[in-house]
Amino acid sequence: MGRAMQVMRSSAVVVSLACAAASEPVGMRADDRCPFSELGTVPASADMASSQLRGAASGREAVLSKAEYYQELRTLNIKDLYDSIASLMTNSQDCWPADGPQDGDIASYAGLFGRLAWHCSGTFRLVNGTDQAVGGCEGARQRHWPENEWRDNVNLDKARGLLGQIKDQFKNQISWGDLITFAGTVGIKASGGPAKKFCFGRVDDSDGRRSVKLGVEGVNSCRAGECKSD
Repeated sequence: MGRAMQVMRSSAVVVSLACAAASEPVGMRADDRCPFSELGTVPASADMASSQLRGAASGREAVLSKAEYYQELRTLNIKDLYDSIASLMTNSQDCWPADGPQDGDIASYAGLFGRLAWHCSGTFRLVNGTDQAVGGCEGARQRHWPENEWRDNVNLDKARGLLGQIKDQFKNQISWGDLITFAGTVGIKASGGPAKKFCFGRVDDSDGRRSVKLGVEGVNSCRAGECKSD
């Protein structure tokens, strides 16, 4: 059963992980990467320096505040964004070929972008007996450790790498949280599906620490000795 359907694990997660003993990163980020893959996926070694992984290489990623992002959104040309994603969706890349041509159909990343948006949003849940919400694509923590190493998210680094060129094009006008979910919406609408509206405004997190309580499955993006647990 997918993570989106699982009951939230206890928040008292003890992180006691050792990095894989390999000369190069292993796991879902070890094969051919798309040109903007580093924008789409932040490795554990560069993510949690001041939190769960002591001794990591660098600190938190700089992100916009809600007020700053809302000001950037005012300048976003949504039609240009839609058209850019729709064009990318049917332009198969060598780093991760699109579905379709192998079956005699047109190339399309619609399914991949849909899976990306679903897995990013599908972590959302309300804590039993409270009005507290956790998870979801607000924060775009799927880019960060530990979500980017969950088995359920294998190969979604490729989808984020593909969308990295869109993020590079529009910069701060679109957050990763909005880009991921909007790409899923574009995939549905451009394929003839019933997507009629979309709400922007998701603000990105600077790291993935708020997802640790949802589960940790490894630090495969660390080289040997690069990361240390608490």
